[in-house]
Amino acid sequence: MNNFIKKAEALKPILQKRVVTASGRYGAIQKNQREIYDLGNHFVGHAVISVYADSGVVDAPAFLEFIFAETMEDFDFNDLPDNSNISAAWIQKEYVHLDKIPATIKLPRRYACRYISIRALASSASYVLGIRNVKFIEETSAFGDIIPCGNTEQEREIDRISIRTLRNCMQSVFEDGPKRDRRLWLGDLRLQALTNYATFKNFELVKRCLYLFAGTADKDGRINGYVFHTPKVYAPTVRMFDYSLLFIPTLWEYYKASNDIETLQELAPLAVRQLELAQVNFDKNHRIFESPNLGWCFIDWQESLDKTSCGQAVYIYAAKYACKICRALGRDFSWIEREIELKSKAGLTAFYDESKNLFVGKNGQISYALNVWFCLAGVFGPKKNQTILKALQNEKKAIFPTTPYMYHYYVDALYRSGAATEAKRTILTYWGGMAKCGTDTFFEVYNPSNPQENPYGSMALISRCHAWSCTPAYFFRTESDTKSDESCLEY
Repeated sequence: MNNFIKKAEALKPILQKRVVTASGRYGAIQKNQREIYDLGNHFVGHAVISVYADSGVVDAPAFLEFIFAETMEDFDFNDLPDNSNISAAWIQKEYVHLDKIPATIKLPRRYACRYISIRALASSASYVLGIRNVKFIEETSAFGDIIPCGNTEQEREIDRISIRTLRNCMQSVFEDGPKRDRRLWLGDLRLQALTNYATFKNFELVKRCLYLFAGTADKDGRINGYVFHTPKVYAPTVRMFDYSLLFIPTLWEYYKASNDIETLQELAPLAVRQLELAQVNFDKNHRIFESPNLGWCFIDWQESLDKTSCGQAVYIYAAKYACKICRALGRDFSWIEREIELKSKAGLTAFYDESKNLFVGKNGQISYALNVWFCLAGVFGPKKNQTILKALQNEKKAIFPTTPYMYHYYVDALYRSGAATEAKRTILTYWGGMAKCGTDTFFEVYNPSNPQENPYGSMALISRCHAWSCTPAYFFRTESDTKSDESCLEY
């Protein structure tokens, strides 16, 4: 185990636990009868169920079905799909035989849910099974209660849901989704960390995650896109161009929030290394190009999206944060400044269409992703960026984001360009749309024009509590800040 992993494991949190009792109908349950119990909010943890024999002699086992649902709608999508591109084993559905009754059982798996369905599949004619109580042991590393923020009830409701989303994803690491995947992804981590700094302020959990990424870098020093933290720390070699670069702003923002100069000093070389490793993905004219070295450039869940072009802007964006790191540590960053200049000029030449006031990608594609990332990269100033974002809104053929992840960066670009009113309106429309669904936590994917859209081929596997959707709680607490220090327009 290398030193970085040792440091990460030393920071492993002790999870806070509390018991929640579900509401619902207790008592006798007949064969094939289903009862649904409500925890009153979305929680992550373990279920404990007590059953008894209502009458008669227990001469045979009881056979029960349990379904754990994040929303009531999930009960419509709990069958094993035959057309999914990820494992159906993530579905929160269990079958249990009880040989001894009465009994109190703690189901071994951890669940993310609000609703628990119990159905009696079989028992015996000699007795009637009864449900005595349904309890849930919540687990989280988010300590304390956060007072909802906002000027209206809608804003406060969105804030409450955002905080609950973050809280439930804060486990032994910042998980991307507590129902499915349960991994530490760098793109999710950055947005969770920003929201955490404004709410729970668990700096040690962010530090642990930074060291997990550092400790699982490949032999060349490349940060992987995600890390498994259980049953052992492991990161498959998955090259993610944009996520690796986002290690740089994530480290800088941790330092700014925590003042932990020792961690900044120790991890700075690895952060800057991401820029060096990215060089092979640019041609002699400093324009990014597709190659096996590029790996996966995520950007958003959009198969048709020209993601490679977006990578040009992500590089510039990350490089400006690298300058901040080097300046804070008194290290030379003249070569990074030169990189910013060359990549910015190349990006403008390759992608900016002055007649449209828009950045245009491969095959003439116009997308929110490309224009947002170039606005964030700061190749133009705030006023020009505002013009670009307005032109984008009027472009009928523009490809919209489909995830709260990309919507976060769109809102961020609006705020940084001075369009605070439009930024707030976007939050209230997009995240407000999810809130109207009656959810307790925000989703992994949400397309207002197609709520059933998902990248997995089955709604049964979509995450209804997903880390990257928590950032309204960050924006509500920082929107009055000019962000001058954090602006990528100056470094």
